[in-house]
Parts: sequence; C-alpha cells; structure tokens
Amino acid sequence: MDLIRFLKKRGSDVALAITGRGFHREGIVESFPVFSFSFPKWMPDSARIPGSALRRLQSRWYSRVLQQFDPEVVHCVSVNQSVLDLNSGLSVPVLAHIHAAHYNTMAKGLDYVNKLASFADHYVGSSRKVAEIIESCLGVPKSRVSMFHNGVPVRRIENSAKKGTVSRGSLGFQEDDVVVVGCGSIDYIKGPDLFLRVAEALGRLVGKDTPWRFVWVGDQDIGVNPFWDGCVNLIEAADLGNRCHFVGYQENVASYFALADIFLLTSRAESIPLAMMEAMALGTPVVTFPVGGVREVLSFGGGVVSREFETDELGGAVAGLIEDPARRQELGIQAQQIIRQRFDSEIRFEKFELFLRQIGDGTWEGSREI
Repeated sequence: MDLIRFLKKRGSDVALAITGRGFHREGIVESFPVFSFSFPKWMPDSARIPGSALRRLQSRWYSRVLQQFDPEVVHCVSVNQSVLDLNSGLSVPVLAHIHAAHYNTMAKGLDYVNKLASFADHYVGSSRKVAEIIESCLGVPKSRVSMFHNGVPVRRIENSAKKGTVSRGSLGFQEDDVVVVGCGSIDYIKGPDLFLRVAEALGRLVGKDTPWRFVWVGDQDIGVNPFWDGCVNLIEAADLGNRCHFVGYQENVASYFALADIFLLTSRAESIPLAMMEAMALGTPVVTFPVGGVREVLSFGGGVVSREFETDELGGAVAGLIEDPARRQELGIQAQQIIRQRFDSEIRFEKFELFLRQIGDGTWEGSREI
C-alpha cells in the first residue's frame, strides 16, 4: 500500500483505491479522498460463512463506500471475486492493478479469469511479463494495458535496517561466514525447497571448509503445512542442518537483507519481486532464476540471472560469488545504485499519480510504460 501512503501524503484528490486483501481497515483519513478501503475488521471471519455469502457481503460493503465518496477513478489494488462484482453501474473509469498473473490467477478458474478480462477500463501490469500475460491469457487489447514497475521505499528500508539487531553472532554464525538469504512464505511458488536444492548443489561445488550459511526469512510451521514437512525432510536427507536456517516471520526483514552477502531468489513464478529490490536497496547482490520481471530489473546490473531453471546452475552462480568477494562488492554497489536511481517509490509514484489523473480525465494516450 505504499502508493496509497504516497498519495495521502501528497494530498492528492485523484482516486478511490479498493483492495480485497484481508479483513481489516487501514487507517482511513477522510480529509484525503485517496485511501485504501478493505473489508472491515468487524465483519465475520471468512472461515465462518460460505464463500458465496461472503462475496455478496463484501460487494455490498464496497458499493456503500463508492456511494459515500465521489472518486475520479476506482483503482483496484487487488482484484478478488467481490471486487469483480462491483463493475455494474460504476460511472467512473475502473483501473485494475495486476501485481501477479501466474499460477494463483489461473488457478481461480475460468469464470474468474473471464470476469477479470472484462472488468476494468484499463489494466496495469507490474512488469512487462505481467502486461504480456494480461494480453495473451486474459485477451485484453494492447491499447488497454500499461506497465508500471513497482518501487520500494528506499529511505524507509534503510532506516529499518539501521534499527535491526540481527547479526552473525546472534544467529550463531562465524564472522567470516558468507550469508545467503531467501525470503517468502513456505509454499510451492516461493520455492523454499529449491532454495535448499541450491544449498545442496553449493555443498558439492565448494570445499567443506568454505564458510557459508543459508537463511530463509518467512512464515514457518503454521498449522498443517505439508510443504514445510517436505523442506524438513530435505534438510535431513541432504544433511543441511548446520548450513540452512529457517528463522520464520520477522518484523524487521530489512535487517536480514542488510546482513546478507547474497540474496537468493528461488521462486517458481514472480511478477517483480519486492523482497529482491529491498535487498538490492541495501547493497546486496542477487542470484535468481529467470522468472517474471527479474530480468527487467537486473538488466541494469546488480546480480546474476541463470540461463536455465536449474538449481545446479544457481548453485554455481552462488559459488562463484562466494569465491569472488570483489565481484560481490561490485554487484552490490550496482544493485544499490539501480534501486535508488530507477526504483525508489518516491520517483516511481510521481509518474503513477500523473497517470491516474490522465485516466480520470480521459487524456491518457495509452503508451506502454508509465
């Protein structure tokens, strides 16, 4: 929701932003017509009512919000079934911001995909790859699709990293350990199993005395998670217990990115990964599979993108950086410069604010990139 915070701070009067994520209400400041409005906390938990009834309840709530305010544009930050049901009778342009369009989108079924394809007046993909999927898979005409690379709040990330207390010592590591960090939920798409496979490959490529550690930051053993059980089995089978560490959810993820010597992205699908860019903002070089929009960021430098979707190749890239500290430092400097100059939220969102105004008054000329 960094875009919403940015527009609030600017006192913009452009858009009403609707998000379908979660059952909570982010501090609405009604003095600014730009705000995020999600399903309120006091509504019943989704587990307690049937899905169809829940969607009707959400749609009625969103409709009430739209009647209360008079936006120039309805900007849909995320698009669930309840948000899709809103598009009857809206008299202002509707903008659908698609942050990811891979397994999750297609898994929601043909009915959802068809509704999404006819829902908005204009679509924004968070990377060129996502914009291409909106056109090819959803069948949206090219004239109604734009691309806007997400940004990250550089100053806030730097401040968070400074406040962090994590260190090699606090994790039980040696000072000369090369720390490789991954980040995400424990699921198929984020690929923590592939993270472990890369570690396994790395162990075969470097000497036993080479000091390295892999750290995964993100949700861990929450409820029944067969995927987590599979990761535990893999750690045991590959004898990675002393090398690979899952630290679970962390309030200050930036402190782990600042600690890292290498950020390793093993996702099976991505749009444009914010965690990767946050790590880059702190001067951490990246090693990644060629997924989603990662090439669009790393085409300027700052990391290594594998040619194939092979864990052995990624392990080789990590080994190369472990054995070449000067190269690591060079890529880290590039990474930090790229994010500061091209992907800082403060720079990116000024362009998006102008885009929203042009969508609202009908003067947007439909150029590909915002």
